[in-house]
Amino acid sequence: MDISTFYKEYLNATPQELAPHGYVLQDLIRRYPWFSLGHFLLFKSLCGMGGDASLSQSEKTAAYVYARQKLYFIVEQSRRDFEKLAEEEFFTLDLPKQEGETTAKQQQKVGSRRAKETPVQEFVIDVPQERTFYPGADYFGKEYMETVQLDVSVPVDRFISESPRFTQALKRAGEDVDTSEQDEPPTLADDEFVTETLAKIYADQGYYKLAVACYAKLILLYPEKSTYFASLAEEIKQKSNN
Repeated sequence: MDISTFYKEYLNATPQELAPHGYVLQDLIRRYPWFSLGHFLLFKSLCGMGGDASLSQSEKTAAYVYARQKLYFIVEQSRRDFEKLAEEEFFTLDLPKQEGETTAKQQQKVGSRRAKETPVQEFVIDVPQERTFYPGADYFGKEYMETVQLDVSVPVDRFISESPRFTQALKRAGEDVDTSEQDEPPTLADDEFVTETLAKIYADQGYYKLAVACYAKLILLYPEKSTYFASLAEEIKQKSNN
């Protein structure tokens, strides 16, 4: 770089204009360490970068510059330039936000105006007809259950077809339930499937004989738990005698 180009590009440039050329000036003073103008321009370029980049170079530059107050003026001028730039960017970014708020308010006014002009539509919801459900009844009719065919290739259907209790239950499914004798205590059929939960329900409802009968069947079905079921049946007997 010749002298004329150096003075033309760097001498009258602002700190922001010198900031991209800091590496060139740093290489220049490394080659010519006593070049005071090079130190001054390097400090000026660091001020153009903003922040604290120029602090590390300020003391070194002061050793090569006669008018040291010039360094202070450059720092202050750079600080004011950055503040002005930040203020301009702030108002530039805030302008679309204000325009967006204005547009939203206008759309809201248009929407409210349309809402006033549009007549309110009334929707009539059909009330479903009242249905009666009987406790213990099957919601599938007997005719439907008679048409059910089991696919023996499916494991679940094959298990049902091989169990007489399930097949008999399917035959009885869908039969009409007589609700005139709902208050009478239920009866336990010989082939009825029983569980410990069913026995507890009978006991909670006060059907102690049915609960004891359930435990008796459970003792036959699960001999390994006979002692457990027998103790539960004995507790129910004592409760019924009290």
